[in-house]
Amino acid sequence: MEVLHIDTEFKVDDEIKLSYTYRHCQQVAYYTELLGKKLGFSKERLKEVVDAAFLHDIGKIAIPASILDKPSRLTFDEFEIIKSHPQVGFNLVKKMNLGSETILNVVLHHHERYDGKGYPLGLESTKIPLEAKIVSITDAFDAMVSDRPYRKGLSVKDAVNELIANKRSQFDPMLVDNFITVIEENNNFYKER
Repeated sequence: MEVLHIDTEFKVDDEIKLSYTYRHCQQVAYYTELLGKKLGFSKERLKEVVDAAFLHDIGKIAIPASILDKPSRLTFDEFEIIKSHPQVGFNLVKKMNLGSETILNVVLHHHERYDGKGYPLGLESTKIPLEAKIVSITDAFDAMVSDRPYRKGLSVKDAVNELIANKRSQFDPMLVDNFITVIEENNNFYKER
């Protein structure tokens, strides 16, 4: 696995950043568990992908709160800093020996895109680990339905429409279809706005 090397000092300067990110990671882990069960993952594989989902954004501890909580559009430079969080997280998880290859893959590759236009390595389609493609969808869904400093969260219906619109470009189409089935099977999946 090719690894980018980024030296970053970790500074946790904002409890709000941590509490939002913690809640987000809990939700992503929950959605990932539902999707993993739908896909028939074994108990061991399911635990591993749920743990990975919970840790997927660990690299955000190195991102200044002024960027994460910015109420307006990010500049190019700010977005480049945001884009460093998968690599920073990978380095942290690896250095602290916090996880398996699956966890490392999810932390590093959860922003790769099915069409190869993601980051940090621009992997596409079958080159992206399955677990990372799953977390990509569950992460995006929670980001869409959650309120952010710069916008109100979307309804579940609108978020599903975004997932459908981005099948084959951002997301694996088979996984999107399975995730939508999970949403339909869980009537109380998320409160409608």
